[in-house]
Amino acid sequence: MFRDKPSPHIALFQTLLQENLFSPYPWNFVLYTDNHSVAKEETQAEKVIVRQIERSSRFKNELIWFNFELARALERDKINLFLSCYYRIPVWTSIPCLNMIHDLSFFAVPLHMVNPLYKSRIRRWMLFLMLRLHCQKATKTLTVSSYSKTCLSHILGLDENNILVCSNGIELKRFASASFSPSAIEQCEKKVRCSGKYILFLGSNILKKNVTGLISAYAGLDSEIRQRHPLVLRTSQGREVALIKKLGIESDVISIEEYISEEEKAALISRARTLVLVSYNEGFGIPVIEAMAAGIPPIVSDSSALAEFAGDAGIKVNPAAQSEITSALQRVLLAPAEDYSRWSELCKERAKSFSSKAVATRLASVIQELLDEK
Repeated sequence: MFRDKPSPHIALFQTLLQENLFSPYPWNFVLYTDNHSVAKEETQAEKVIVRQIERSSRFKNELIWFNFELARALERDKINLFLSCYYRIPVWTSIPCLNMIHDLSFFAVPLHMVNPLYKSRIRRWMLFLMLRLHCQKATKTLTVSSYSKTCLSHILGLDENNILVCSNGIELKRFASASFSPSAIEQCEKKVRCSGKYILFLGSNILKKNVTGLISAYAGLDSEIRQRHPLVLRTSQGREVALIKKLGIESDVISIEEYISEEEKAALISRARTLVLVSYNEGFGIPVIEAMAAGIPPIVSDSSALAEFAGDAGIKVNPAAQSEITSALQRVLLAPAEDYSRWSELCKERAKSFSSKAVATRLASVIQELLDEK
């Protein structure tokens, strides 16, 4: 199902369909949307119909649209199972529904780290009630990690037997160095402006991402190491600018704020020495999977879902311990070529578990199981 602004997870499901990864299964798909531009797009997938359901003047509100317009369409089309890559489902339909929760960080981190949008007690309370209602009405709830499953059980009070884990996935071929166009490599070199292998951070600069912790840990490296391996921050500039200046490492840090394409991002990752994501909380961590697919060892937090997905291919650290992050950086930056090469291969092998095909197989088994129960 598509919404007004498709998330990466909905886009992934579209990719699975378009690559015909569900073609061995005897199913037909109907993708519902209220988005005119999505409805106009032609899908290359077999057995797929894209259906636009206009919001009538009576049902402009999204919540009402879900529970009336969409619910009526599902009944009319005699749908056997409705999959939402979002938490919302039509709560009054008799059709089996599978919804998806990706992250509950806004309930799991301290209030000062929460997005300002969710700091209001009333807004958080309303969101909590909505999430729990839709999950309780769903036949099953999908989530992207075992850690997120635990959060759903402990925070929303859901029965663990009704929560299924199906991780996000990536297209592994995008991270093969041979797949990069000359223009993508040129743009990458222009933005990074260095000849050596760098330390990379990709993501937003919200407090839970612990970007300031990474910067402080990086400043703890010897100046000679920093000169050979600059820190590249692909994020918005904020409080980090003052910290970088205070630590006197302006010449060793490269900030990229401008837009980069998916191909440029893949090239940026593949040319790094390591990718660092030492967040205080993550429900998944797609950049970690992307780095491993490119053979780039990640440094991750030893908590939440990051440690779960990095496995033996990543270095795990306490995100609050600056010295641990500094030591991890030294370990990967100073690793002998032979050891680094073996490590890189371990990363690539680990990433195979999160390929689009692997995700499709897992999701297909969930769909088939629910259809069999019907």
